[in-house]
Amino acid sequence: MADTKDRGHLNDDLELAAEIGKNLLERNKELEILLKSSHQFSEEQALKNEFLSKQLETLREVNENRLKAFEQMEMTAMELQKANMKLQNETSSMKKRYKDLAEMVENLDTKCEDYRVEIEELQRERTRLQKELSVALAIKLEEQTEEKETSDENARRSSVKDEDTDEKERELELLNEKISNLKVQHSVETRKREELEYELSELIRENQHLESQLREFAKQAEEWRLAASEASLPERAIDILLDGGEDHNASRDDEPEDDSFVVVEDEELSRQTSLASDHSAVVVLSPSEERLSVMRDHSTSFFSELDNQYHELVRKYDALLDKCKYGGLGTGSAIPMVQRAVQVSPMCDQPPSTFDNNAKTSHGFKKMFKDIYNKIEDTKNFRPSRPGTPEGKLLQG
Repeated sequence: MADTKDRGHLNDDLELAAEIGKNLLERNKELEILLKSSHQFSEEQALKNEFLSKQLETLREVNENRLKAFEQMEMTAMELQKANMKLQNETSSMKKRYKDLAEMVENLDTKCEDYRVEIEELQRERTRLQKELSVALAIKLEEQTEEKETSDENARRSSVKDEDTDEKERELELLNEKISNLKVQHSVETRKREELEYELSELIRENQHLESQLREFAKQAEEWRLAASEASLPERAIDILLDGGEDHNASRDDEPEDDSFVVVEDEELSRQTSLASDHSAVVVLSPSEERLSVMRDHSTSFFSELDNQYHELVRKYDALLDKCKYGGLGTGSAIPMVQRAVQVSPMCDQPPSTFDNNAKTSHGFKKMFKDIYNKIEDTKNFRPSRPGTPEGKLLQG
């Protein structure tokens, strides 16, 4: 009986041990499955962290590029403001020079009119002297035909008449010489006036050429602003992508953790990785920054060319004033010297530290070019001479 009972207990122990071993094996399998899921989840998190680190590095590079672009735009804006003030000062000096040229032309007209009146008076005087000379000669001929008086009286009368005739002839020669000199001087004054009119028209034409170049630069600045606004679009897309990824991660934390969840997250992660890689390629390879650099180079070359052309215009005008000064023209009017002093604008006292957005930049460019156009229009519409004179018609043409 004892052996039978021991065998029964032994069988029960064996069955219990078998059940326990079976349960342990099942639990071991469950733990292995759970461990595999944990490994997959940790690998997924590692890939996600790597993706986020790459994305953060890309965003950091984009931010640095934006800061550099903003600094360059600030420097360009300050240069444009300085150029604007320089153009304003030089435009005001050009107005004064136009006014002085108009006064000089009016003075030349007045001198020509005085010379014309003097020539007419001298011509009338010469006609009168010729008449007197003809009358004296007629009287002399009549007296020769008359009866001769005493020799002393005839000799005295003839000597007196010869002296009067010689004196009138000398006076007539002096008047003729004076008239010829006045004619030569009148022709010289007329030629100088025509040269001044031609050079004044050349100055006006060059001023209009500068105005057309400023309009072209305004178009380039507008294209620049549009390119800057296009360059900010990929960065907004990256922010939207990041926001979408965070919302999706928050919704994913509420779902149960099983094998199907791990598979779905793996697919979603690969899809986000492909999207982010494509977008980062767009950001890095976008030609907007190259377009901005090219436009900045064009604007710099345009300003240098504009400055050279304007200094050439100032040099020509100085040469014109020197010619008038040393040629003896316009002595009654003041001839201003060319001054190239550049005043400091109130706009340049407090330069903008940063550009908050493209709207402020566009508004500043529009305001600046509006001021430039107003100055050019004032210069173009400036009419210093009288409308009835030929010089006034020349300036209006």
